[in-house]
Amino acid sequence: MNDPKSSFYTDIPIFSDFAKIVDDSVYRPMPDDWYIGLTDVVGSTIAIEQGQYKAVNMAGAAAISAVINAFGHQDFPFVFGGDGVSFAVPGEHRDLAADALARTAR
Repeated sequence: MNDPKSSFYTDIPIFSDFAKIVDDSVYRPMPDDWYIGLTDVVGSTIAIEQGQYKAVNMAGAAAISAVINAFGHQDFPFVFGGDGVSFAVPGEHRDLAADALARTAR
């Protein structure tokens, strides 16, 4: 993930003023050939109600850990939500991410 398209994420300017979170000028469009990945722990609401929040968190974290490991710890954007994750990857790494997620689900 060292080509210019893949550096899109690492080249986004960093800001420290929280008020800029609503400033459109700090955002960059994602390249057209990137993909968004989403995961969800099925039945997480019921599991959390039954006190199994740690198992839910571990299952959610396992998905992003699998993708991170598959990419050799290269930077890419992701958000961990406790019972799932959202992330974006360059198109040339779509199959690698899909395979990592499939192996984790299995």
